[in-house]
Amino acid sequence: AGETGNEPAAPFGLTRTRHFDQSQDSPFGGNNFAQDETNQPAPEEWTRAAPFAPARAPFEQSRAAASDQASAGEMQKRGDRFAQDNGLPNHHVVGKTSLPPIVEKSSLHRASAFVGTCQDMCPEAERYARESQRDLSQFEVLPDATNERGASKVDHSRAVKKYHRSAANQEAAKPQDVRPPAVLKRTLEYLYREVIDRTTNTRNEEVPFVEVHNFIRDRTRSIRQDFTYQGVRDACCIEIHEQIVRFHILSEHKLCEEDKDVFSSKQNMEQLDKCLISLREMYAENRQAGIYSPNETEMQAYFLLTHADAETLSGASKELPPELFMSEAYQLAAKPVVAMLSNNYARFFKYVKEAPYLYACLLHKHFATNRHQAMHVIRKTYGASRVPVEDVVDMLCFTDDYEAEDFLELYGFEIELDDSRVRCFRSRADTFVSNPSTKSTP
Repeated sequence: AGETGNEPAAPFGLTRTRHFDQSQDSPFGGNNFAQDETNQPAPEEWTRAAPFAPARAPFEQSRAAASDQASAGEMQKRGDRFAQDNGLPNHHVVGKTSLPPIVEKSSLHRASAFVGTCQDMCPEAERYARESQRDLSQFEVLPDATNERGASKVDHSRAVKKYHRSAANQEAAKPQDVRPPAVLKRTLEYLYREVIDRTTNTRNEEVPFVEVHNFIRDRTRSIRQDFTYQGVRDACCIEIHEQIVRFHILSEHKLCEEDKDVFSSKQNMEQLDKCLISLREMYAENRQAGIYSPNETEMQAYFLLTHADAETLSGASKELPPELFMSEAYQLAAKPVVAMLSNNYARFFKYVKEAPYLYACLLHKHFATNRHQAMHVIRKTYGASRVPVEDVVDMLCFTDDYEAEDFLELYGFEIELDDSRVRCFRSRADTFVSNPSTKSTP
């Protein structure tokens, strides 16, 4: 490339940059670029226009400049049309850069109420869009029915709105796409009445519970999202969140042996925790307003069992009303947590047997830790003495003798018959495995 005027062409297609003028007042500490048109130009720097692009010749530069001006004018026209089409206020313009006006922060309580108007479980537009995109669940299609493209046709009576992730470039939710509380309640009732116990899809093909769980987890997340859009935190919202909490706890236990590629315990527990946090906030608001929440004790107990640590237990003792914290229902959750924190496996499993079913489902996540501790205590206590396997079955809440024996063998205990033909186990110093999870395999 040659020279333009008296200035040398930039090496390797580099172009001179405009320098930021900090002296100009703006919300960002200066918003104009010095054009370097004075007799004392700003310091020169080079930036690459394109990787190793050749510099433009003078006639190419003039033609490019004219094209750039035309493009800038066209873009300005498009921007004006966009603002008019969307009813947006005109932005103040600095140079050729359009900046949105600065708006002071406003309190959330002053925001106008958003009321959904969709009376179906899934908005009509979404139903047809997902049919054309082949994005329907096996629980939402008509059996043996396809459209002209060969895709499954939507069953309008079974389709349920999907959860949509929030994004910066996403349009705001529209009333016709958001379901009011009454419809959200009806949608959840449909999921629990018609879907949760299904063992087949709409084509009578067998489906495992994990697929049912994945479907309901997404659709209940969408239900919670519609409540958030509308800012609804009433008794209906609380009741629905409570039912969703119970679903996540049940799924966590039923799917605990599934492969991680099929079921994500982490994601399930994250959604459970979000539900419980929302409920705790609504319960606190109700207490301040003097409103009684009949299931608060149960849900507060689930929150404690979900975290099962000293910090959560200590926080509950300070934040919750004394009558709630000392109630029998809450203490049924607090006692096994205290036993676990005290490394008392015997008391832990004793309280598990006394716990309600969903309490026990959450406590089941801590069985391995407490059983691991029990193996070390039993080895030190009994040494090489024989111990009946059935004693461990009862003490550590195993399903049967076979499950207990498999677990004992992981730690190197030997299974044998005593003189009375009773299956027993005992430890040997040279065979005991202190931590089976790190045991090397041949």
